[in-house]
Amino acid sequence: MRRNAASGDITYSPDDMLLFRESPFACWMERLTLENPDHGIAPDTVIQGDRHVFATGRQCVLSSTCGAQGMPWQEFITASGAPPANAPAPRTRGEALHTRSADAMSIAVHASEQQRANATLNAMQQGAGCIANAQLTVGPLSAPVDLLLRVSGASDFGNYLYMPCDTQGHLRRQRAFRLACAADLLSSLQGVLPPQMLVLQEGEPVETLQSADHIVLYREVRKRFLKAQLAFRKHCMPDPTESSHFGRWTRCAQDILKHRAAAALAARGAAVVHALDRAVGKAP
Repeated sequence: MRRNAASGDITYSPDDMLLFRESPFACWMERLTLENPDHGIAPDTVIQGDRHVFATGRQCVLSSTCGAQGMPWQEFITASGAPPANAPAPRTRGEALHTRSADAMSIAVHASEQQRANATLNAMQQGAGCIANAQLTVGPLSAPVDLLLRVSGASDFGNYLYMPCDTQGHLRRQRAFRLACAADLLSSLQGVLPPQMLVLQEGEPVETLQSADHIVLYREVRKRFLKAQLAFRKHCMPDPTESSHFGRWTRCAQDILKHRAAAALAARGAAVVHALDRAVGKAP
């Protein structure tokens, strides 16, 4: 989550929702840190922002056997000679926000999130065959997408629409959620939910996920997450025991639980002493 210095608005990412789903406590601590960075509670480690290795721009070649088992994803997308993903991004003033090659467009990694989101939307409106390093933003939600592929179909753009692809091998338990987030944002931007989402990995068959199978769970988590953010209060910490992990706030959570256990033990001890006093007639 990030706060816009100019407007004060907060932007949330799929990582924030994933953290909330697994650890409301850690998510609350991150929001507390955003609201009050001087709260005095030290995190376990220093988080170095999410590392995204973006795919190179590629020319899209759609096959009627899209997603067929055993089909290498390199055969699904033909390289078009766009700059390699690991090439250092120049940061000269006035540099273009995207690189175009044939029918492919690669959004500049060094650009700001808003610039990348604007460049991505422009590329979609222009009908680029594929868009690498994409950024989708709708309201307070913004998500990076490795690759957007244009496919045939009716949308607000015309006779085509885009579907999201994961090319970086995210954790399997998170992959569908991240892609569903991208698909949901696409449904707002292009007016229709992409029917499929693709997983493209080096040397692996193309894996096709049906959006309808994953979008309901994503939207329910999104609803609960945004509701929790609207209801955020600095003095209403979630119970750590309701989280499956504590993110980078494990030490803080353990201190809270130790203090709670000590207080409970002290209370039980006092109750036992009082009961003994009553038993021997010392208590009123």
